[in-house]
Amino acid sequence: MSFRNTHAAALAGLVSSLSLAPSALAQVETTLEEVVVTAQKRSENVQDVPSAISVLPQEQLDRLSLQQLSDYVGYVPGFTMIDAGYPGRAQLTLRGVSTGASDNSTVGIHIDESPVGSSTSAARGGGLSVDLLPYDVERIEVLRGPQGTLYGASSMGGLLKYVTRKPDLRHASFQTGLELSTTRGSDDLGWIARAGGTVPLIDDALAVRASVYRKQLAGIMDNVATGRDDEDEGRQEGARIAALWKPSDVLTIELSALAQDTTGEGGGRTVIVDRVSGQPRYGEFGASAVLPQYSDYKLRFYYGAVSLDLDWASLDIFSSYSTIDVDVAADASRVFGPFFGAAMLADLRSLHEVDKLTQEVRLTSPDGGAFQWMLGAFYTDEDTRAAQFGSVRTSDGSLLPPANPLIYAVRPASYRDLSAFGNVTYQFTDRFDVTAGLRYSSNEQHFTTDGGGFLVNAAAGVPPNVITRDTGHSSEDVITYMVSPRFRPTEDTMLYARVASGYRPGGPNPALDSIEPSFDADRLVNYELGAKADFLQRRASIDVALFYIDWTDIQLQLNTPTNIVYRANGGNAISKGFEFSSTFIPMQGLRIGGNLAYTDARLQEDVPALQARDGDRVPSVPRWTASLTSSYSFPLAAAAGGEVGFGYRYVGATEYPFESNPTSHELDAYSLFDAYAAAAFHQFNVRLFARNLLDERTYSSVLGGGGPGAVQLTLVQPRTIGVSVDVTF
Repeated sequence: MSFRNTHAAALAGLVSSLSLAPSALAQVETTLEEVVVTAQKRSENVQDVPSAISVLPQEQLDRLSLQQLSDYVGYVPGFTMIDAGYPGRAQLTLRGVSTGASDNSTVGIHIDESPVGSSTSAARGGGLSVDLLPYDVERIEVLRGPQGTLYGASSMGGLLKYVTRKPDLRHASFQTGLELSTTRGSDDLGWIARAGGTVPLIDDALAVRASVYRKQLAGIMDNVATGRDDEDEGRQEGARIAALWKPSDVLTIELSALAQDTTGEGGGRTVIVDRVSGQPRYGEFGASAVLPQYSDYKLRFYYGAVSLDLDWASLDIFSSYSTIDVDVAADASRVFGPFFGAAMLADLRSLHEVDKLTQEVRLTSPDGGAFQWMLGAFYTDEDTRAAQFGSVRTSDGSLLPPANPLIYAVRPASYRDLSAFGNVTYQFTDRFDVTAGLRYSSNEQHFTTDGGGFLVNAAAGVPPNVITRDTGHSSEDVITYMVSPRFRPTEDTMLYARVASGYRPGGPNPALDSIEPSFDADRLVNYELGAKADFLQRRASIDVALFYIDWTDIQLQLNTPTNIVYRANGGNAISKGFEFSSTFIPMQGLRIGGNLAYTDARLQEDVPALQARDGDRVPSVPRWTASLTSSYSFPLAAAAGGEVGFGYRYVGATEYPFESNPTSHELDAYSLFDAYAAAAFHQFNVRLFARNLLDERTYSSVLGGGGPGAVQLTLVQPRTIGVSVDVTF
C-alpha cells in the first residue's frame, strides 16, 4: 500500500478506536443565545451595540476546524486578507480600506484589552498579523469600521480581537485533544496535539489555567530545483498560562503569559504563474528555488489586568508587554537576477523586531441610568528594528564582488503614543439615546536608517560597501471622534447611525535623495446606518449595515527603479457598500447562518506613481463576499448526541495592484465548501472534518515579485480531510 493510502487508513483507525466514546456536544438549541462582547469596552449584548460586529465563538471554530486567519476570515462579512502563504504573514482588510501590499496596518489586533503588533511601518505592522491557534481562545470579535476613538491608531478599517479563556474560580477541568489530517498534494500527515486545564486553588478566590499545543503543517509544494518534496511544511507551537485572583468582592486581578512560535519552510504556499498563459511555471504544486528559504515568527505576550469596583465607577488598569521577532529568507533571483544576468542568484534576508509596552487606565460609570460615561488614558512605547540584507551569487554559489552587498538596510525606530479618550451616552427616552466619543493622540517617532549596497549606491557611483546614515524625527497630534444615535422602535429592534474617524501614523523612508525622508498619517471618516433585530420569538436575528468611507492622503507603497521599497502620501478613495448577517433556528436542532457583503472601493483621483487612475478599484478587495453555515444536532442514544454541518465561503474577483497598471493581475472569484460530522458521549468528542471539500484549485492573493513575465500567487489550501478527538475531564 502506498504511503498516501496509509493516510486514510490511519484516520479510519483512529475513528474506529474512539467512535464508541465521543464527548459532549452543546445542548440542542431552540432559541438564539445572547452573545456578549466587549467591543465598546463594556460587556454588552452584541445586538445592543450600535456598531457592526461579528463574533466567532470557539465552538464554531472547532466545528469546521478553522485554525488560522485564512480559514475563518471568509466567515466574516467584508473581511479579506493578502496571504503570503505562511501563518502570521498576512495583511488584513476590512471594508475595502486597502492599497494592496502595505507596511502599515489598517486593521488593529488586540489580545484581550491590549494591542499587539507594530502600529507603524517601521517593522511591517501591516504585513505581520497575529495568527493565534484558537485552542485557548473563548471567542474572536471582529469590529468592522474605524475604531480610532476607543482603540487608537491603525484601526481605521476595523479591529480583530482575541478574547482568551479565563480561569474558572469554582470548577476544575482538563481537556486534551489530538487531530490528524491529510491534504491533497502532500505525502505527509498534518497533526495537532493540545491540552489545557483550569484548577481553582482557593474556591471563589484564586485559580490558574494553562494550555499547550503543537501543530504540524503538511507541505504541498515540490521544489523542482532541489528535488525536495513538500518543502513548505511548517509547525506552530505555543503555550499560555493565566491566573485569576479575586481577593474581595470589589477587586479582581488577572495575569497571563502567552508564547507562540511559527516556522515555515520553503517559499510558503505560493506559485509562480506565467502572465501570458496563466499556468504555473513549475507545475500545479511546484516551486523553483536554489537558495534556502524559510519564515520564523516568534510572539511573546505578557498581560495584566486590575479591576476595582468603586461603587460609583469601575477603575480598570491594563498593562502588556509583547515582542515579535520575524526572520525571513527568500531566494530573490527572479527579482534581482535579471539585473546581472540570467544565471545569477540573489538571496534576501529580512528581519523584523517589535518590543511593545502598553498601559491603559479607564474609569467607567456603572451600567444603567440615563447618563453613562467612560474616561481613559493610553500609552504605548514601541521600539522596532527592521533589517534587510541581500547578496548576488554566481550559479556555483560564489559571491559576485562588484555587486555585493546587494542590499544593506538597518532601521531601528521608536514610536511613542500618549492618548486621552472618553465617551458619553445620554438616554433621552427609553427608546432613544446618543453616544459620542473623542480621542486626542500625540505620537512621536525617531528613526535611523543605515543604508547601502549595490542597488542603493550604484546610481550615485558609490561602492556597494559604503554605508550612509539617515536620521529623522516626526511627531503629530491627531483627534478622532465618534457619534452614534440609537433608536429602539420595539424591544427586539435597534436602529442606529454612526459617524466615526480613524487614522494610521506616518513613518520613515529609506535614505535616498530621490524620495521624501518620511510620510504622513492618512485619515478617514466612516458614515454608517445600521439595524439589528431579533424576531420569531428569538429564533432569528439580523444585522445589516450600510457604510460610506471617505479616505484621504492615502499611504502608498512604491518602488524605486532598483526595487527599493518606500512610502508616500497620495490620492483619495471612497469605499461604500453594505454588510448583512443573519442567524435562524427554523426547528429544534437546526441552525442556519449567513453573511453577505458588497464593497465598492475606488480611487477618487489619479496616482501617477502607481500608474493608477481615478475610478480604479483599490487592490485585493472583492466586490462581493458571502458565507453560509448550517448545523443539525440530534440524539444518538441515551446521553449521546451527534451533529453534522457545513460551511460555504465565496470570494469575488480581485485585482492587484490597480486596474490601469499594466502589471495588474486579476484573480477569479472562487467558492469553498467545508463540512463536519461529530459525535459525543459523556466526556469524549470525535469529529470528522473537511476544509475545501470539493478541492477547489485557485489562488487567494497576488504577491508580485514573480520576475519577468510572471507573477507570484498564493494557493488556496487544497482539500484537507481529518479527524479530531477531544477528551474533557
